[in-house]
Amino acid sequence: MEKEPITRREAITRLGLGILSLGVLSSLPIACKPTSQNKHTDQSNLRIPCDDCTTCIPCPYGIDIRQNIRVYNQACDDGILPVPRQKGSKQYAREGEALIKALNRQVPRLAQADRCIGCNKCADQCQHHLPIPQTMRQIENLTSRVQEDLFDQLCKNGIFKI
Repeated sequence: MEKEPITRREAITRLGLGILSLGVLSSLPIACKPTSQNKHTDQSNLRIPCDDCTTCIPCPYGIDIRQNIRVYNQACDDGILPVPRQKGSKQYAREGEALIKALNRQVPRLAQADRCIGCNKCADQCQHHLPIPQTMRQIENLTSRVQEDLFDQLCKNGIFKI
């Protein structure tokens, strides 16, 4: 049986998850732990207004909505949410790595935001009327963009060749 070719995005996701899970990025000079001096001044306006009420669960497709939002909001609270306009900087790489690691540690792979199909069952249940599928898409867009950027940076630095 012949395997179907995978897209560039899928290759980056697979490689990025493998790299992060092996801790390869931790050994690179760009991958330092965030310090208070690297934090943005205020990212609280980027928070998702969820009060953890649990009315959106369980997701029929296994997405851990609460934990995805918690990790995202924690990154906002800590001031380490990667800012796309800083792409290519060491701070962006540190923040991006911290976000991806936090997601991979705290949310099982099959329960992450990118698995959301947008069925809207969770949004119908939400007592605060949050657009949960769009929120999951927002988290997924951010994490996939960060993974692509980190992958491109590794390629530019000669760590990987494609």
